[in-house]
Amino acid sequence: MSSALTGTHETLGSVRTDELRPAIARIRAAAGPLAGYAVAELGSAVDAALSRLPWGVVVDLRPLDAVGPAGLAMLMRVADAAGELDVGLTLVCPAVVRSALADAGLTEHFELSHDLDAALSTLGVVVRRLPSTRR
Repeated sequence: MSSALTGTHETLGSVRTDELRPAIARIRAAAGPLAGYAVAELGSAVDAALSRLPWGVVVDLRPLDAVGPAGLAMLMRVADAAGELDVGLTLVCPAVVRSALADAGLTEHFELSHDLDAALSTLGVVVRRLPSTRR
């Protein structure tokens, strides 16, 4: 399903994809645990984004509340694929994902960010804030 107004694409399980900037794709995980079908769905969405050879891919994992072993394996797989393709990959993740990656000894394989601005900065995008118009 896609929206012509926003350029956002949504798959059946609510993984959403859009373009944050030209050549920078965002994949937003569905809410809940990254296990079972959600692993395949998110992995397929990241694979599709990587196949277009963008400058970077931001995987937004903030909706997740847990990550299983299959989810960690998929994240490693897409990180390896991004590296082979020379595509920047950064994860925007909550504490639960950071903890799972740390517990598995995988944090050094990823660029981890707390928010989208930090993720874009990691990819080398200058994020400018507009001056406040309050008086």
